[in-house]
Amino acid sequence: MQNTSRLMMALIKGYLNNQKPNIPSALDEAEAQNLFSLSKKHDIAHLVGNELFKLKIELPSETIKSFQRAQALAVHRYELLRYEQGRIYACFEQNELDFLPLKGTVIRQLYSEPWLRTSCDLDILVHKEDLDRAIKLLANFGFINKVVATNVISLKTDEGACVELHFSLIESGALDKGDSLLKYIWQYTSSAFENSHQKVLTNEMFYYFHVVHMMKHYMYGGCGIKPFMDMRVLKQKVDYDINKLNELFEKGGIKKFAEQTEHLSRVWFGDKEHTELTKTMETYILHGGVYGSHKNALTVQRARRGGKKQYIKSRFFMPYEQLKGQYPRLEKHKWLLPFYQVKRWFRVFKKGRLNELKFEIEGVNKIQLSEEHAMSKMIKDLDLD
Repeated sequence: MQNTSRLMMALIKGYLNNQKPNIPSALDEAEAQNLFSLSKKHDIAHLVGNELFKLKIELPSETIKSFQRAQALAVHRYELLRYEQGRIYACFEQNELDFLPLKGTVIRQLYSEPWLRTSCDLDILVHKEDLDRAIKLLANFGFINKVVATNVISLKTDEGACVELHFSLIESGALDKGDSLLKYIWQYTSSAFENSHQKVLTNEMFYYFHVVHMMKHYMYGGCGIKPFMDMRVLKQKVDYDINKLNELFEKGGIKKFAEQTEHLSRVWFGDKEHTELTKTMETYILHGGVYGSHKNALTVQRARRGGKKQYIKSRFFMPYEQLKGQYPRLEKHKWLLPFYQVKRWFRVFKKGRLNELKFEIEGVNKIQLSEEHAMSKMIKDLDLD
């Protein structure tokens, strides 16, 4: 896997820096298939294939077809979301509804070709008081099938387009750090155009939110390679006041994580050398894939909660900060905590969910003590304990 990951990183680095990478002129079947599998795992097979074709690297015919299919799918996903994005933005403007595009919806415009930066949905933030009105407007375009989370509602069309309609950027209980500044996110916005209801974040806050979002995924199994690519592109294409950016990281308590992820991004795509910490991070991320892995997630959470017994206890007695995310009423009525613990048990212990919990606990029991200790050290070194 190490040779495959080096080859993949060389191709991505070549793309990001507009340089010709030093790679073989031909790949055999095993090399090519391993490269496709790893890049697909991180949802960048279309970009890797694009670079291979541009460099005229000799590949087995079946692998060529695999990369071409990945490219066709990426273009289709992009065009579908681009079409819906145009309709939604125009509708919100017409109805004078303030909205803030987020994540890949914004970042892809900084890539040489937007389709090279894939995403599964359109992420849009609206004011909580505008949420019901936004949902009704989106229903006119066929967005239905609501899936409600603590801070977001997912809406889909029959064609497969998805909108993540955020009404807050804080996922209660997901993180202990980073969230504090996101309570005031609208204070860091301005109109994208004169008299426009489309908003944009300050450059520094956009980058800050990118790091916080990375951290959330990192702590729950891994974040994949794309956020590190985005870091490189953001630093290349956007101007920042470094003092303001560092001030945000200090206030949010995520400066160490921000520094180390930036360092790893430059190891892969820039001019930095590995440290022991970034080597550990690299292994964790590459094994996790684009959305992380179940084992990664369990190992991190077992390490954060002080071992196997404490982890299992926390699954039966969920901490207040996490439980109030599921039951917002607890925010003002903490004394109801025992009642909502029991209410949650009835939901968790029903058929199906109980099997999921059993599978989870079995997974936690299989984690080696050495794996837990290694994860604990990484978490401590990133100041995430």
